[in-house]
Amino acid sequence: MKKSYNTMKQEQKKNKLINELSNANTPSTRRLEIGNVFSEMGDFRLGTGVREYEIDEPMLSHPDTPIKFYPEENIEVAIGVVNNNVLAYLPHGVIQSFGYFEDIAELDKFKKRFPYITDVFLTGDFNFDGFYDIAIMDGIGYGGVNIFYKIFFWNQKEKRFDLPAEDGGISNPSIDMDKEILSSSMKSGPFWYYTEYKSKNGKIYPSKETSPLGHDLHHVVIYGTNGDIKYDLIIDEEFLDHVDENTKPAKRIVKVNHAILHDEPSESAVSKDVHFLEKYTTVTIWKTNEYWFLVSPLGRDDLKKWVNHNVFTEEE
Repeated sequence: MKKSYNTMKQEQKKNKLINELSNANTPSTRRLEIGNVFSEMGDFRLGTGVREYEIDEPMLSHPDTPIKFYPEENIEVAIGVVNNNVLAYLPHGVIQSFGYFEDIAELDKFKKRFPYITDVFLTGDFNFDGFYDIAIMDGIGYGGVNIFYKIFFWNQKEKRFDLPAEDGGISNPSIDMDKEILSSSMKSGPFWYYTEYKSKNGKIYPSKETSPLGHDLHHVVIYGTNGDIKYDLIIDEEFLDHVDENTKPAKRIVKVNHAILHDEPSESAVSKDVHFLEKYTTVTIWKTNEYWFLVSPLGRDDLKKWVNHNVFTEEE
């Protein structure tokens, strides 16, 4: 279907405005104008659709609001909720909308089920740039164990907040100011999964992911600042806090008779050359794929085959 002339003109106008927003030198006053234009076009964009108007004494509907904090010295910001839309009341009468948060709308229901959930809003220097940011609760999972937050970073130059760090939110965030690490923890089944974030030029990026595999083994991936994988290892639990270029892959002892070897992580891909490992063979563990491990006998790094995880469990 061909687009109408008016539709094409509107798309061209939007693209031009988006390019302006992408320019770090676009001043906040112009960003406000662009947000208003988008609103008039029926396109409500998070963080741009803000207007300057007098603050009528707030129609704040949430019992935990307004909260006030100072993202930087002498700059006070109030956070409020109007019809489940979270708003930031900025200096000079400017209001910035963070958007609609469904879980805040049903917070009273959640608090009856999970009375220990008290922190709808968190403030802190989440990207270690010296300024305070705001995190807003955006989901609850696993019976109230996992609490997800969207984090909005304070933009000191623009005197406003930037878009969330992670679209899906960060679960149970915590900050280590000494190491400058933002940590996320999430429970699934019997295990806890962890992600660590570091900051570069005010932007956070995942620097380390840790996934438990059972048998006291953990899959650890270390990332560089541009997202490249520096280390991808299966390691013993005791080495979790000290992963670097000297960390060795985990080793385990085969505990079943004739542990069948596979060329691929599949029961149907039985190895055509070396068929099995004897019981009590010590192997190095290189990779994981769900219930499978890629292993090699000690001293035979050239002989890598897949085994089912059950080979490390004593036969009854």
